[in-house]
Parts: sequence; C-alpha cells; structure tokens
Amino acid sequence: MLNLVRNSFEVMASAGVVVIKTCQEGHAVVLMVQDTGCGIPPHIQERMGHPFITTKDNGTGLGLSVCYRIAQRNSAKLEYQTSEEGTTFYLRFF
Repeated sequence: MLNLVRNSFEVMASAGVVVIKTCQEGHAVVLMVQDTGCGIPPHIQERMGHPFITTKDNGTGLGLSVCYRIAQRNSAKLEYQTSEEGTTFYLRFF
C-alpha cells in the first residue's frame, strides 16, 4: 500500500489529490488508491508489473512489480483503471 500511495504522490502536480478507500465486494475486501495524476501511458500499461518498467527519472521500476508479487502471495489481485484524469489501483483480497 505504501508503494501505491507513494507512486500516486510522485506522478501528480503539487495540487493533486490521493484518496484511499476500503470496501467489501461480495466476499472480497478491496483497498483502493486513487490519484488525480495524468494516467498511465499505454506503452507502460502493456508491461505493468514487469521489473524495471518505470516512468520516473530516478525510479528503479521495481516497486510495482513487488506489489504484484506481494498481492499474489497473499491470494489477492492487483488491478487498475487509468485515464487522463488519474489512476485507481484496486487491491482485492479474497
């Protein structure tokens, strides 16, 4: 969760907003991290979760791939929705 929130802050202008929510969908508990950044470019979306993929000047590209692995080890699923108005990551625990 820390990495998702940190990524959100780093991709937004100083006036951006990050919202963290939780809810229940059926038997799943969902953690949502939503930002008002510029969205994820299509060429990055194609390789989401792979190591060394980054849009940051000084990023290692390991943070999100670690998030995907942690989710998998905990029987959770990490998904996202993105547009020019921002991105929301959904971490679903089943």
